[in-house]
Amino acid sequence: LKYLKQEERNSETPPPLWCRRLSSYHLKTVWLHQLHKTRTGQWDETLLEERVLELLDHLIHHLELQTLHHFFLGNTKLIKQAGSLCIPKHFLRKGLKYNLYDEIHHKTIAQSICELKELKKNIHLHMTYVLSNLSARH
Repeated sequence: LKYLKQEERNSETPPPLWCRRLSSYHLKTVWLHQLHKTRTGQWDETLLEERVLELLDHLIHHLELQTLHHFFLGNTKLIKQAGSLCIPKHFLRKGLKYNLYDEIHHKTIAQSICELKELKKNIHLHMTYVLSNLSARH
């Protein structure tokens, strides 16, 4: 998603609103939530388009809810893994929630949802382009 955002920002046309208002931090947070839900073997390069679609779905869903919780703060699902992840347990305690979408205006959220749904319709084209660029660089 961050790569797609950067490609949109580098194009000759003005970037869509989601590229200007959703920060890399928002995208990384969505990715961390998705990474935690998806089995390791499912992140193979051959499944990249599926994972990007899932990330877009996750992003759109949480924009519709107008809620994206911080990945670490208040994430009680990580308590069992806190020691191995070197996360202080008090960060994970219940009731500690921080909504990353609190400071985004609802009209911005609505327009971003429309733009991301459009991006999703054309994701195969975008992924073909992304993968060909990545292959050319290696």
